Amino acid sequence: ICYDEDSDSDESQADSLSYFNNERTLLSQLFIVASVWCEDIFVMRTDTLQQQYVTEFLLFPLVKQQITQIDLQKGLAADGSTLANVIVLGVTLRLDVSRSESVRRDGMRVAEAMASLLGQTLCFEELHPTEEENNDDGIL
Repeated sequence: ICYDEDSDSDESQADSLSYFNNERTLLSQLFIVASVWCEDIFVMRTDTLQQQYVTEFLLFPLVKQQITQIDLQKGLAADGSTLANVIVLGVTLRLDVSRSESVRRDGMRVAEAMASLLGQTLCFEELHPTEEENNDDGIL
């Protein structure tokens, strides 16, 4: 049996490169989507269901920790903008009290997921009502 160490090394490098490219692709796609998600015109003119789909796309890698703190801070745009920057802009836009409840909740969910990824705790009472609040509203 002939064993070629170079071919094993080449496969390992190819696997590493493939992983790196997939990671970069995920980050670049997240950045593109988050850049749209953070625009006022998107929030004002896009129907709620479509906004929820986009929010879920952003949430999944945050919740499943498919990206890291370092990934959030990488400059991904020509101007040096980071994924964290555009997500924070989108969250801020959504937390405006004049927005619909659904849009506000989307922003809160993303903010909580990002805070968790950054090792911080953030808990919006609107998303996690206490048992007393549920009883006050007649919900059992």
